[in-house]
Amino acid sequence: MKRPTTAPRPALAPIVADAVYSKRLLCASLQWEHRTFRHAVQEGLRIIAFGKQRYVLGRDVLSFFETLADRQAAGGGGEE
Repeated sequence: MKRPTTAPRPALAPIVADAVYSKRLLCASLQWEHRTFRHAVQEGLRIIAFGKQRYVLGRDVLSFFETLADRQAAGGGGEE
């Protein structure tokens, strides 16, 4: 019997502090859906709007995750 094949997940590239990510590239890199991105923005992820596009600096993504980790370590909430 033949096993069903599934497409392998692409290897995730690390987030680089000196890089600029489009919303689409960032979501693909982090395997986020649109609503996850929107939630991150509501939680403090800084975005740059240029025309109809949205961009995020790599250093802002790393800072966002540092802040989330600090909040969770302090018992200040966050999803687990």
